[in-house]
Amino acid sequence: NARTMPEGVCQCVSTPHAYPINTLMPRVPFSTCWYGLFFEVRAFDQDVEVVGLHTQTGMYWRDTRDALNVSVYTCEGETSGKEKSKEQWQQLGTQDDVRLARVNFTMNSNPTYARLPFERPVLLKAGTTRGFLIHTTHDRGIVLRAKEQGSW
Repeated sequence: NARTMPEGVCQCVSTPHAYPINTLMPRVPFSTCWYGLFFEVRAFDQDVEVVGLHTQTGMYWRDTRDALNVSVYTCEGETSGKEKSKEQWQQLGTQDDVRLARVNFTMNSNPTYARLPFERPVLLKAGTTRGFLIHTTHDRGIVLRAKEQGSW
């Protein structure tokens, strides 16, 4: 989902879908990513510095363990084909027993996001792509959420 955003505008990033994601937005403004998420960031015509990542958890209030372990990785280029090749990934951060902000499953709300462990900025030169992986130890560890319905 390549989009060019105006300078200074932040947006949640979605993974490619085979159907228009905006058709789901009125009913479901988020979806769980199971144990983690692979995604890419592409710098189009200027350098981009990624200084951190923020997300929410999809864990329910009834989960007996509300803390999870989170690791963040990066690789050169796209993630496709590198899912099982750990030597192509560099760890950006890891933290055990993290309590992430929880998504509100019952209504749209003003969401709170938790910062993921991120030890150093990642610089992408113009025209390059970099892959990222957020991995957790819970099957509802993180969620994707539309920042606003009109942004899709």
